[in-house]
Amino acid sequence: MVNATDADKTERNKKTLFAIEAGGFDNFRINSTTGNVTVQVGAHFDRDTINLYNLTIIAIDQGANSFTATTTMTVTITDVNNKSPKFNQSSYSVSILENTAKGNRLTDCIATDPDENARLEYNVKQTIGFDENGGNVSQSLIETYFRIENGTVYVNACLDRETVERLEVTLLVHDRNEEENKLQTASSKP
Repeated sequence: MVNATDADKTERNKKTLFAIEAGGFDNFRINSTTGNVTVQVGAHFDRDTINLYNLTIIAIDQGANSFTATTTMTVTITDVNNKSPKFNQSSYSVSILENTAKGNRLTDCIATDPDENARLEYNVKQTIGFDENGGNVSQSLIETYFRIENGTVYVNACLDRETVERLEVTLLVHDRNEEENKLQTASSKP
């Protein structure tokens, strides 16, 4: 709410009207008699695009010789966690030796989230293996081959080329601070 006073003695001369002069006509409105600033019906805010509005508000007295004054109202838009995370690449291709020790870094599969308070959690969603003839390898033999921490994939078990020649690993990233009731995930294959 904006308030203005006028030292004139007569009722007509000290009556003040308000208007938004600049800075947010499409998103804000002002009650011309009370100075109460509200959000316009149908307004759309996206903190990632515009995070600050500076409204220039003018007060005009109703005297025969009108006088005006202006002030600035700053409206800060706070972030709502409503954007999904995304991996920097949709897929990754990596070769690894079968004698690579457990705990070694395999690759980085980094995801980003434009929300201010994003808290990303990575998981191995699925591991599919194929033997040298292209046949499927039992999930129970390979499901613990890899782990991911903060976007870095590590070898998590002893690898055996005779058991599995090629692997497809699906990674999942989830924003733990997502807006309530809106699942925010992305997946990728290294």
